[in-house]
Amino acid sequence: MFTTDQGSNFYSFANKMQVSIEYPYFFVNSEKIYYVFDAPHLLKSTRNNFYKYKFEILDNTTDKKFLDDFYKADQGLNRCAPKLTDAHINPGPFQKMKVRYASQVFSATVAAGMRSCIKSNNLPIAAETTVNFIENMDKLFDILNSKPKSDGKEFNLPFKNSTKQKNHLIMMLNIFKNMRVIETKIVNGITTNIDVTQQMKFINGWQITNKSLLQLWDDIQKPQYFLCTYIFH
Repeated sequence: MFTTDQGSNFYSFANKMQVSIEYPYFFVNSEKIYYVFDAPHLLKSTRNNFYKYKFEILDNTTDKKFLDDFYKADQGLNRCAPKLTDAHINPGPFQKMKVRYASQVFSATVAAGMRSCIKSNNLPIAAETTVNFIENMDKLFDILNSKPKSDGKEFNLPFKNSTKQKNHLIMMLNIFKNMRVIETKIVNGITTNIDVTQQMKFINGWQITNKSLLQLWDDIQKPQYFLCTYIFH
C-alpha cells in the first residue's frame, strides 16, 4: 500500500503509473502496490468543497446553509451537537489544517441532531440530502480510519470486508461516480449554476482509495485477517 496526500506532484505520479479507479495500483518488480489517498486529507478537502459548493447526488442537492441553520438553532444548555463551534462552521486557515474540525462536522452526532430538527420542523425536508451526506461521510471515514478499539462505532471496527462495510464502500463509489459539484454565481442579478465537477480532485481520490481497499482485501483472501486502516495514513 502506497499512501499520499492530494498534492499535484502525487497526482502526476499516480497518472504516470497509470493508476485509475478501475486499476488502483501499480507494479514494482512484479509486486502489486495499491495506491491510497490519505483519508484525513480527503475528508478535509471534501469539507472545504462541501462548504463552498453544492453537491448534486442522485437528483438531490446538499447545501451548507442547512448546517448553518442547525448550528444557530442548536444553542443553549442541551445541545444536540455540543462539539460544534464557530471554528467548525467558519474555519480559518489553522482550523482547515486540523482533521478533527472536519470529522466533527461529518459526524453521526451532527446528522442525528439535524434529522431531529427536520422531524420537529426546525429544518425543511430539503435538508435530508445534506444530512444523509454527512452521515455517509462519517461512516466512510470510520471505515478508512479503523483501529483495534472502535469506541462502540460499528463502522470503525477493524476492516474485515463485512457486508455492511463492503456495501457502504460500494454505495459511496456510486455516489462519487455520479456526483456533480455546482458553483452558484450571481452576475448582473442573474443566478447561474456552473458545473465544476472536473476540478474536484477529492472525487477521484475517494474512488481510488475505496477501490484499493476492496481489491486489496480480495487479494488477501484470508478471512481470519483484519485491517486497521488508520495505518494507511
